[in-house]
Amino acid sequence: MIPSRVLYLSIDLFAHGGIQRYSRYEIRALNAICPGGVRVCSFGQRVAHGFDDPVPLAVIGRGRGWIARAIFSIETMWHALRWRPDLIICDHVNLAPLARLLGAFPGARYWVNVYAIEVWNALPLGRRLALRRADRVVSDCEFTRQYLQQAYPELAGRVDLLRDCVDTTRFTPDHDDAVEEPPSRPLRLLTVSRLLPGRSKGHAAVLTAMSLLADRGVSVTYTIGGDGPDRGRLERLATTLRVKERVTFLGRVPEADLPATYRGCDVFVLVSAFTLGALPQGEGIPLVVLEAQASGKPAITSRCDGSAESIVDGETGFLVRPEDPEDIADAVERLAEAPLMRRAMKGAARRHVEQTFAFTVFTDALRQILSTQRPRA
Repeated sequence: MIPSRVLYLSIDLFAHGGIQRYSRYEIRALNAICPGGVRVCSFGQRVAHGFDDPVPLAVIGRGRGWIARAIFSIETMWHALRWRPDLIICDHVNLAPLARLLGAFPGARYWVNVYAIEVWNALPLGRRLALRRADRVVSDCEFTRQYLQQAYPELAGRVDLLRDCVDTTRFTPDHDDAVEEPPSRPLRLLTVSRLLPGRSKGHAAVLTAMSLLADRGVSVTYTIGGDGPDRGRLERLATTLRVKERVTFLGRVPEADLPATYRGCDVFVLVSAFTLGALPQGEGIPLVVLEAQASGKPAITSRCDGSAESIVDGETGFLVRPEDPEDIADAVERLAEAPLMRRAMKGAARRHVEQTFAFTVFTDALRQILSTQRPRA
């Protein structure tokens, strides 16, 4: 049965990031399915250069630290007591204990959204219990769904798949895409991500691949969109590898400039490192890969995690071993030397996103999940 009141708990609805964008798509879909029946509590505060489109906010956090957490929890519980939601959704496992508490209210159920690294390790007891006892766990990729069902057998049958989505009206191919490319122009690579130490998005491997490609006589340029404390190290590496003149660091890309940034490349690359264990790395379904494909760009991405679910290998791009410069260089060379294949991939990438990751597909899948009852844990 479709709920009439949904209380949506967000770890941080405003700062740019894949989880934040997924949450905003989910809230938009919920509003379409349950008009006027959605309220949002965001622990994260508004930030400069963050998302600012309107959402039905009920509670907003007051900073970090245990006092801020306590105040946010109390205010959220007070709002729930007055409003009486019949479904609580939390967009991060860190909020699962609070969702579990609210789910104990009469007539209420709760579910937990999961993505990637935040559940690919041993969870603290409170989060682990809240995850196990959730009425529903919703994963953005099959990789994480399978991981959780192996790690927590009691979740078997209670982990649903709600793949990420992309705004196909905002991210569109360039009108000039049909124009023949000058044969002498270098192949233009692009990565968009934050540059964080210990969270490798594969920039270093791409820079090393560029050095290998230069030795092979393959001409490429590389644009890195995004900023962060790892930028200095990557700039030094580009100098060491003698590819600095062909690498552009854009810094933070304003939200309004993202569509044009994707259209300005030939191939999108995201080859995030992948590890499980105490310090996991990797991706669910990376939204930037979907946005690039919606913009008519083939993508090179990892075959090891949820990234592999974002493209069709050999049709909309290539899957590679993450952080393997030789494998990345081979994929780039194939695309550089086959303009007809690259052109075919542009159209295939757009169709793939429209058929699998469009907002309408996402909304229909969410409606189906909401309509399906499950026995309480």
